[in-house]
Amino acid sequence: MAQECMFSDNYQLALEFPNVSLSGLAPPASGFKFYDHWFYSNDAGVQSVCNPGRDGQALLGETTSTVVSKLDVAQVSFYSNTYTAQMFPTSYNGLFYLVAIQVDADIHGNDCEEIILGPLPPPPLETVLASPDDHHDSSCMQGIGWRFFTIFGVSPDFVKPSSAVSFHSNNGEHGKFRLSGTTGDKDLRIVTISSINIMVGTLNP
Repeated sequence: MAQECMFSDNYQLALEFPNVSLSGLAPPASGFKFYDHWFYSNDAGVQSVCNPGRDGQALLGETTSTVVSKLDVAQVSFYSNTYTAQMFPTSYNGLFYLVAIQVDADIHGNDCEEIILGPLPPPPLETVLASPDDHHDSSCMQGIGWRFFTIFGVSPDFVKPSSAVSFHSNNGEHGKFRLSGTTGDKDLRIVTISSINIMVGTLNP
């Protein structure tokens, strides 16, 4: 029987990323160069549910921040998938970050976390990040938790500091995620990233 999956409620999240420390970053000639580590946020308490239906289980994202630039966009690979991510500026020139969602691998322990994830995309449109097939709907998303992570990247105008400096994230709402079909009776329960707080951001030489 066909299934449809959705978030179990509307969520307004103030994500916190504690003890972020970066080192060894160097600017690329063009585009963005990513720091090789995923930083996960505090437990956000987001859950999803599934039931019989035909409205699907696509994961969608939309950037709503008004302070991003259409030039600050990067191609990023998670597992075997490539995504177009919106990069958000930090307080340090040339240092950026993306915001992504992922089904919680610690609960299911299979390939769900490699399929059902994605970053906030460039605005202005809502974008499909993942379209799980019928083998990855209720088996991956029924009663499941979700987690959020950030990856940092530097642009060509990044200058490595001579000594350790602190930095902070961009203020305000970043974007929204939705879990629903892309046609028909769309589910409107939304996860809104109302703020990002990099609690102890340190940039080292």
